Amino acid sequence: KLDYNEGKIVEFALPEKGHALDIDASFAQISSALVNGSSDVKLVFKETEPELTIDRIANLGITTLLGRGESDFSDSSPARIHNIRTAAKIFSGTLIEPGEIFSFNKLLGDVDAITGYKPELVIKSGGVSKEYGGGVCQVSTTLFRASVFAGLPIIERRPHSFPVNHY
Repeated sequence: KLDYNEGKIVEFALPEKGHALDIDASFAQISSALVNGSSDVKLVFKETEPELTIDRIANLGITTLLGRGESDFSDSSPARIHNIRTAAKIFSGTLIEPGEIFSFNKLLGDVDAITGYKPELVIKSGGVSKEYGGGVCQVSTTLFRASVFAGLPIIERRPHSFPVNHY
């Protein structure tokens, strides 16, 4: 974990090993328990190495904050605020490595009730209608601003069909 605020690192945690379910070994344990009439099964886990190590962090060349994007949503409806927070959590702490192409939509994933979004107004097809995820566009706009201020190349962008003044 590497968090910073106003150009200073405020929290740092070393990478830790994790655990992943060993599906084949666990399946064997479950099968054995079923054959023996046992209802008690211990799942098998294997240790995993962290994807982001100290060496990789050191080699990324992070020396300064490149850009910041800010927008105000304090006057938004409770559902819109909920959607903004839900989407923003997905992007918090995301590390984009040098040369990597970042896709907002790919990282965001599905926007629906199952993924925790609420119905709210969205701009679609030149109009406004209530659908799941209203407000997510403010997260993408704020991230876009940070990218532009950082001087990062923008490969593809799809703006709203009309200006939104509260961004």
